Amino acid sequence: MAKRIHLFVSSSRDLAAEREAVGQAVAELPISKGWEIRHTAHRGEPISATLEAIEKCDLFLIILGQDATAPIGLEWEHARLTGKRILAYRKDVTYSPSAQYFLRASKAEWVLFKDAEALKRDLLKTLAQELLDVKNRYGLIVEDVEKLMEFLKHLEEEEEKPIGEAEGAGESGVIIGQRG
Repeated sequence: MAKRIHLFVSSSRDLAAEREAVGQAVAELPISKGWEIRHTAHRGEPISATLEAIEKCDLFLIILGQDATAPIGLEWEHARLTGKRILAYRKDVTYSPSAQYFLRASKAEWVLFKDAEALKRDLLKTLAQELLDVKNRYGLIVEDVEKLMEFLKHLEEEEEKPIGEAEGAGESGVIIGQRG
């Protein structure tokens, strides 16, 4: 089986709807490759497994909500030190002192979003563009590239149209690539 694209999502537990939106966005991308999504560890899970997942990931996505809770800072630093491609999103909320500090200290280019739907809409475009970037090596076949280009064109045409809600992709898992 072809290598999956590995995505690590770092976020605090209060962002369940946003994690769900990430899974939905990944599942909607019209490519034949599958994805493996890992999330910030639940309380009590070993941090070594989280750090290993970050080392293995192709993309590191951080979603900051109201608070920068542990182990987000550790995950961020590990992704940065291991040279991962980092996508940084922050929810338009009032931030705790620790989140304010993290925003300043990270020196990231944060993309602001208002809700899970807006996050999903932006991620669809960003991930499609990321997959098409020739500097990156995701092993897409020609048909995948053509479908992604058409998909991006469609997204641009439908940019103001709201995206419906769905359920089922808010935790770690494997998403099988689309066929035909």
